[in-house]
Amino acid sequence: MHLCLLLYLGHEFPNIHRRLSNDEWFTELFNLIDHQDEKVESISIALLSELFPYDELSYAILESIPDNLLNRLCFLIHFNHYEDNGKSNAALTLLLKIHGQFIKKRGSIRTKVLDVLLHQSLLSHRKEISLSIIHHFNRSGKLLKIYRLDDTNVQNSTIDLLHTIIQRDAEYFYTNDINVLFDVTLREVMRINDSNEQLRHQYMKLLPKLIHSIPAGSPGACKTLKTQMKDKLTKISSSPLSTTSTCLLAQRILNEID
Repeated sequence: MHLCLLLYLGHEFPNIHRRLSNDEWFTELFNLIDHQDEKVESISIALLSELFPYDELSYAILESIPDNLLNRLCFLIHFNHYEDNGKSNAALTLLLKIHGQFIKKRGSIRTKVLDVLLHQSLLSHRKEISLSIIHHFNRSGKLLKIYRLDDTNVQNSTIDLLHTIIQRDAEYFYTNDINVLFDVTLREVMRINDSNEQLRHQYMKLLPKLIHSIPAGSPGACKTLKTQMKDKLTKISSSPLSTTSTCLLAQRILNEID
């Protein structure tokens, strides 16, 4: 009941969530995930998702995040992918935010989130988890009103996860999954203009990584994606509407992919 009230009041008075954004509250909420009461667990996940944007966690709290909490989030993503997409998205949203905190602090592809996500014990759930990530990525151009995230937050956090997964394990996604991710990425590169240059650049940098993750045994698929990317980036680099930095980035990627 108290958690529901805090979640609701935080929507009406955001300063309440800012006051809760401290190490003590994070620890308390971490302990409520994998609670016997599903409602308590769901509200704890939603409240944690609200608190994360307001502050960076300390190293001590990041290191204290138990593996079983991350395993539980992965389980919820896997188990609810087909049954309850809302629960799956809620768990994935929180996982993305925890991963983002590690990236902010360490700037490294080695995070506890990836260690759990890519662990041997979760390989049997890879299909459902990867499909949930792809679904989330495809939706990330839209507002996720339930968690009051703006487009940029959702897109950046999902792109960061994709970057680090591919760097750690280029074979995590199946070839068909890579094609879908590539189509979504190319769509967003063309949809977003340079008024949001940083986000557009994030998408552009993801394109060659996706191409390089295509298995060596699929040269036809790799060639098709390269052709599509070259066509779009050439248009961007020659467009008078593109900023100088966007043109330079497009040209650099084109040179690297040849």
